[in-house]
Amino acid sequence: LFVFDTETDSLDPFKLNILGASFSTKAGEGYFVAIDPGSKIFSDGKKRLPVDDFKKIFKPILENKKIKKVCQNGKYDISVMRGLGIKVENFHFDTMIASYLIDPDQKHGMDALSEKYLSYQPIPLSELIGEKKDPTKLYDVEVEKLSDYAAEDADITYQLYEILSK
Repeated sequence: LFVFDTETDSLDPFKLNILGASFSTKAGEGYFVAIDPGSKIFSDGKKRLPVDDFKKIFKPILENKKIKKVCQNGKYDISVMRGLGIKVENFHFDTMIASYLIDPDQKHGMDALSEKYLSYQPIPLSELIGEKKDPTKLYDVEVEKLSDYAAEDADITYQLYEILSK
């Protein structure tokens, strides 16, 4: 079982570029893979994994029916992968849906759930791209900062899974 999350330059699954994916296999750990979608220039000049290489490496894992996958708002992350030609198999758990089922009247975003269930305030997206939350600004974020943000998202989602799945 593992958590995966995507970082993109749009919330529209038909018009986005993937900038990275983060993963967690246990609480307290998160890993980020920076991806070059091949269509944009990054301001920090750091090398990223070409999207075709990402697909070659991660498609067999994401399509493996024996491995359970967990997300926060899985519908979105699965659609991102589908846009890359990856069909996520054995989607097991969505922390956002679990939150809704437990208490429909609460906020279901990862930051709110983290504060409620983990007593932890994650790095806000606005710290990376400003208050307007324009996801295209992620091209201007240093890869190390994006990595910290994204890996934390995967780790928090894993920790939320451990709590909400009970």
